[in-house]
Amino acid sequence: MGFIQSELRLPCCSYQFGEELVVPELHARVTILDADDRHVCHLGDDSGAWERTGWPNIPAGQRQPGRFIAPHAACVDSRGDLYVVEWVADERVSKLRRV
Repeated sequence: MGFIQSELRLPCCSYQFGEELVVPELHARVTILDADDRHVCHLGDDSGAWERTGWPNIPAGQRQPGRFIAPHAACVDSRGDLYVVEWVADERVSKLRRV
């Protein structure tokens, strides 16, 4: 047992897929960690989204394509595709296909 030392922005939960750990962060990104809890990548990072007026319910017209607002949960299917559910009024769900 240990502690994750990576910088995380309001992590909500984690989901293990193989050797990777998927961590949705309410502050506008999903982080992937490796088996040693080291940073692999950030997905959909929208730095400062939580500082915008109305966050997390930023109007659809003000959202940036490919950027998250408030990821709250995630899961991975058998193909490795990632599904991210966001904490927003319009129940936004995004599918990120593994390539």
